Amino acid sequence: MLKIILLIALLSPLLAKTQNGILILKKRNKYIHIFRPGEELDMETVYKQRFKGTITAIRHDSVFLDAQPWQVKEITAIHRVRLWSGLLLLGSALMITGGGILALETTFGLTQGEPISQWYSNSGLLAAGSLLVSGYFIRKAYYPMYRIGRKFRLQVLDLGQSGH
Repeated sequence: MLKIILLIALLSPLLAKTQNGILILKKRNKYIHIFRPGEELDMETVYKQRFKGTITAIRHDSVFLDAQPWQVKEITAIHRVRLWSGLLLLGSALMITGGGILALETTFGLTQGEPISQWYSNSGLLAAGSLLVSGYFIRKAYYPMYRIGRKFRLQVLDLGQSGH
């Protein structure tokens, strides 16, 4: 019985499916993100098309997105979502606050019966405008896009056997 267990333990690595490669996104030779088979990828191609799907394999210089091969040279941009950064919530909160200031001043102006030109104070407009603009840019930072070219580069690291 011990021989059978030992034989199974020794032969199981031969039957296991290995990872062929990984896709590395670099910014000036510093690693930004490593994509592995099974992960989601959102990319733009040289044909001005955007594809989103699951990486099924990475071999040689090709990325298989939902079993459709794409050469690394065909990828011009990668879109990512920073899931746990908090930027989406913070940006939304700032924009809601800026809109709330405008709504409060409008409501106050309507209830007081003032003319429209006196509804908003300069400080209220400045605060609301700065909150809306900063919230917009913070929300935009939640969805970064990496343009492949000067700063960003894609590299395939082949983890398969060197003879194949």
